[in-house]
Amino acid sequence: MPSIAISKEKLEINILDLLIEINLVSSKSEARRLVEQNGISVNQTKESDVNRIIDEPDFRDGFIVIQKGKKIFLKIKIEA
Repeated sequence: MPSIAISKEKLEINILDLLIEINLVSSKSEARRLVEQNGISVNQTKESDVNRIIDEPDFRDGFIVIQKGKKIFLKIKIEA
């Protein structure tokens, strides 16, 4: 599974901004559409709230797994 690291300063980020930050989508409208249509999962839980804030408690064991559709997975780690 591909992985990417983000800094602690970028935590408490909106899910739409996170999807753009990690290059999973190319625009905010694409991110919004995916979230509204249940195309994004965070730690195997479907996400449908476009106002969802991703912060430190979401990172289990120092990482989260974002899934786009059925086949695209990305592990996000917190950089020290």
